[in-house]
Amino acid sequence: MNMLESYISLILEKTHSKIGVKNKPINIPANSEKVKKLLPNVGEIIWHGKHPKGLPYGEGWYTRKINGIPETKIIIGNPPGIKQ
Repeated sequence: MNMLESYISLILEKTHSKIGVKNKPINIPANSEKVKKLLPNVGEIIWHGKHPKGLPYGEGWYTRKINGIPETKIIIGNPPGIKQ
């Protein structure tokens, strides 16, 4: 299990959520165009790539405002509408 998978497992354990990622690579949309395509009504996003505070979990991080508050997010998986 790599660091991203470990991090996801920890989050899912803490939130009592489930997801099927065992023994499969996790896809992360790794450029701003793909994220904007997935979130067409979000408005402005700030693309970071690597986590802005240095967390070693993927290179698909972006920040957007939710209810006026900046939130740093990452999309994990193979969302519909994004070609790999």
